[in-house]
Amino acid sequence: MPVTVTHMQRDDINAVAKVHAQQFPRQYNSAIWISCNFAAFPRIMLYVARDEKDNVVGYIQWIQKSGFRKESIVELEQIAVLGSNQGKGIGTKLIKESLNHIKKYLADTSSIAARLASTDAL
Repeated sequence: MPVTVTHMQRDDINAVAKVHAQQFPRQYNSAIWISCNFAAFPRIMLYVARDEKDNVVGYIQWIQKSGFRKESIVELEQIAVLGSNQGKGIGTKLIKESLNHIKKYLADTSSIAARLASTDAL
């Protein structure tokens, strides 16, 4: 299954909210959560994974920590893949390709000094 990773667009909010709601059932108001985070760019950077039919099958959310600096610290705050698409390497692809997008975005102003990731069980 060919998957592409792109910067999230405003039109993706509902599709990403669907993934969020499925994978984080204890949280609520997924569309509002995703919309607020999308509006916080570049502090919060969201990327989506799309299948060959251009459907959003996953997303990743990175946050720049401690303000904007010459050497940025980014934290992987949230990553999710639709259950029917898990186990296909989409999460790994989201991490690797979104980091490449972030490096390109920061190239004129900053570099990545550290990448942080933490997890919490559902």
